[in-house]
Amino acid sequence: MALNDDEVVDSKCCKNLGKPLNVSIEEKGKKYEYKNNDRRTLIKCKVDNCMNINNGKCDYLLIDDTCKIAYFIELKGSDLNRAIDQIKNTINHIANKLKNYEMRIRIILSHPNTTALESSKVKKFKMYINKLNKQNNKNISKNVFICKSRQYTENV
Repeated sequence: MALNDDEVVDSKCCKNLGKPLNVSIEEKGKKYEYKNNDRRTLIKCKVDNCMNINNGKCDYLLIDDTCKIAYFIELKGSDLNRAIDQIKNTINHIANKLKNYEMRIRIILSHPNTTALESSKVKKFKMYINKLNKQNNKNISKNVFICKSRQYTENV
């Protein structure tokens, strides 16, 4: 995937990482790690403090360009609802440029509220993501939405 005007974002926010074995994203004691065992081509985008999106945005976007999967990553304290709002806002701004990609959500919280994971807002958000993936002709995966405490490792 070339990083040009027709793609997701420009190169000032994104870096083509090639096929690294591991990608780590860390912030304030929270960590998302992508173990790239299949050596897929990855693009890492810093969304927060880089992309021009108003009203909140997720922290990172990690694009598996080999399998056409976009991981929206939010590293947050404890506010799951705010994390969902930020990711949804990011998706709304760039979804048209990810038409051939499956969207997956990764939220890493410092202090997760386990009851919030079963809220109607979370359920509606999962349905929203599944609907977008279906529109993009992608299968609905059980791994579309993952919310973990402090750290999560993705093994592919």
